[in-house]
Amino acid sequence: MNIKEKIIKLLKDSDPLRSGEIAKKIGEEKNEVDKAIKELKKNK
Repeated sequence: MNIKEKIIKLLKDSDPLRSGEIAKKIGEEKNEVDKAIKELKKNK
C-alpha cells in the first residue's frame, strides 16, 4: 500500500486530522505526508 492509499484509508476511518497526526498514525515522515496530500488535492 502506498502512502496516498494509507492516508485515504486513515481519513475514511477517522475524524479530520492534521498532517503531523497522519504521519504518526501511518508511520511516515510529515514532509512525505504533506507532499502526498498536496498531490491528492491536485488530482481531485
